[in-house]
Amino acid sequence: MGFYFMTESKISPELNMALGVSEEEREKSLNLNVGYSEEYDEWELIIRYTGSLSQVIEELEISVEELMGGYGIVRIPQYLIGRLSDYPQIDYIEKPKSLILEQMEGIGASCVNRVRLPDYDLTGRGTLVACLDSGVDFYHRDFRNADGTTRIVAMWDQTVPGNPPEGFSTGSEYGRGQINEALAAEGDVNRRRELVPEFDGTGHGTAVLGIMAGNGLSSPERIVGVAPEAEIIVVKLGNPDNRGFPRTTQLMRALDYALRVAEREGKPLAVNISYGNNYGAHNGDSILERYIDTIAGLYRLSIVTGTGNDGTTSRHTAGQLMAGSREVVEIYVADYMQSFNLQIWKHYLDEFDVYIESPARRRIGPVTPYARVQNYVLPDDVVAVYYSEPTPYNPEQEIYISWIGRENYVTPGIWRIYLEPKQIVAGGYNMWLPVAGSTSSEVSFVRPVIFNTLVVPSTARYVLSVAAYNSANDTFASFSGRGPEREVGLPQTAAKPDLAAPGVDINTCKVGGGYTEVSGTSFAAPFVTGAAALLMQYGIVDGKDPYLYGEKIRASLIRGARRLPFQASQPCPLVGWGALCVSASIPE
Repeated sequence: MGFYFMTESKISPELNMALGVSEEEREKSLNLNVGYSEEYDEWELIIRYTGSLSQVIEELEISVEELMGGYGIVRIPQYLIGRLSDYPQIDYIEKPKSLILEQMEGIGASCVNRVRLPDYDLTGRGTLVACLDSGVDFYHRDFRNADGTTRIVAMWDQTVPGNPPEGFSTGSEYGRGQINEALAAEGDVNRRRELVPEFDGTGHGTAVLGIMAGNGLSSPERIVGVAPEAEIIVVKLGNPDNRGFPRTTQLMRALDYALRVAEREGKPLAVNISYGNNYGAHNGDSILERYIDTIAGLYRLSIVTGTGNDGTTSRHTAGQLMAGSREVVEIYVADYMQSFNLQIWKHYLDEFDVYIESPARRRIGPVTPYARVQNYVLPDDVVAVYYSEPTPYNPEQEIYISWIGRENYVTPGIWRIYLEPKQIVAGGYNMWLPVAGSTSSEVSFVRPVIFNTLVVPSTARYVLSVAAYNSANDTFASFSGRGPEREVGLPQTAAKPDLAAPGVDINTCKVGGGYTEVSGTSFAAPFVTGAAALLMQYGIVDGKDPYLYGEKIRASLIRGARRLPFQASQPCPLVGWGALCVSASIPE
């Protein structure tokens, strides 16, 4: 199929790669095909735009969901992508990525109990918390009032077609009245499913929300979340691919929706995100990170995300190229891998040759920076390479490499990447494999670097990035994603992660009622989301400080953070400024 001339600088490297390989190869590569519908031969794409899109919509006859801040999500036939890129209103186009889940003693460790007492009496009253996750068991008593009615003010299930919220084209929205009607139909399962068919298939969202805002009504021992009187917004993120992973487009829609509901309700909002991926330079400049940073400045809200669980999964490596020396990066690939990809991020002015060597010692390269997409065919593998240019949002250069098995599987064994310096200005490089969970864990760097393993979007500037620690003994949770080792001249306020919260063996709500123990940064983040709701109650609802949201909440939580025994400095790349301590974070 031929394509209209594309304005390539407007199109993300991964989308360029996806359009440059054959449909068969793209289908085998789980990442390159994300966003594409074979049934309709169309793509779901993220756009950044300026001005009005009316001309684009009318002339191309495409559908666009316009989000806040100059972003949008389009559905467009593949052959029209080139024409879309040529419109001056379109600033940038990116394909979506898959998002992977990051997997109450913590209440006491986080200094919450004290602020529940007079004179503070902080419970989240008058605030909203948003759980953008796998859904929630809304029948669970902990998400209901004492009279049995729901605490959920709005719920959007992106996986159930039929009744999308205003301004959106997918899923079904359920209001408080519909949820209460379903709750009242106790004993009539069919009626309940007819009224509100939403459910949490993994239990992840239910566990997250329990930590953030469970009220303990179903536990005699009162297992209570951080903000037990906050009202709740739930978005069950879509799972459009055959692996059940939502896309970045679903998350962007969810954020936009939560903000619209909060504006309608007139209440401050704390948003929890416990999903992430490894695509991008991890410097805050991806389109998802930029979008989140834009949203963060539009309302009285705080956005919280976990740092991911890739601290020890060997999915990152890095190095420093020197003139006259060669770097060799080894990747272990186990049996039965159909495909995987690798990103190399470098300074744009650095020039070095890249060679790729298979376990059978067949060598490809040097790959050239002058061709759009390069396909190399080996006896059992196809290796596709794309050299990007800097984008309007990222000054770094990406080299994207995709491995696809020609028949079934990629050749197992040790693959080697050779970097041969030509002209070196900075010399530093980073490499990332997809996060653990998106591919088999049996793809890893032989010599990994454990720092700079935060997942995107926890690297966004205006989110609160939360690492995990074990509150039973004040030790670091080894799985927790780590920030970069401190760079000279880096402002301390820009350090990531921001702080840590309990993330090991946390007792929280489970689907079907009752409680379960969970671990992961997914479950550290909601401690901080709930804490943000408490601070917004103190400042905005109780009238102590009408500007206590966003960056002011970050500053308050950093000021109150408790230094952990293993911290060599504040901030540090393991846990930022230290452990969450709400009582010490209340402004005087």
